[in-house]
Amino acid sequence: MVDELKTKLGRQNIELQVQSLGMVQLREVIDSKTYELLLYGFDFSRDRDPYLFWHSSQVERLNFAGYADRDSDIFLEDARGITDRATRDAKYNEFYEKLANEFVVIYYDPLSYVYVTDSKIKNIKPITGYEAASRYSQVNEWYIKERRTRK
Repeated sequence: MVDELKTKLGRQNIELQVQSLGMVQLREVIDSKTYELLLYGFDFSRDRDPYLFWHSSQVERLNFAGYADRDSDIFLEDARGITDRATRDAKYNEFYEKLANEFVVIYYDPLSYVYVTDSKIKNIKPITGYEAASRYSQVNEWYIKERRTRK
């Protein structure tokens, strides 16, 4: 991801100096807002609600860009009140498009993981979930075929 970002910014004559930080250092940098660009990964989980990252009330918290726009705030507040998931997702998509048109915002697809199990384990189904623990959501249905033998 970093190499791709370096290339994209390089095309715009922007030099990117990469610093990898540990969690303590990262927290200090985020709290002090001493960065010009931040590549940060987070998991939206089931709901892609961008409120925590883009609402002006969150500037001192997770709104890393310091983005503040009253119309966007109202839009985000209204979208949060929509109970139908498809309608709410459509609203979120509108907001993300607005951001992409206003700023250099790059969204990356979620990472995919490959899990390997012993071939003796049966009834493993494709994983459907949003958290790492989801890979075990159907563990109660797994089994191993065994034959009983007399000793």
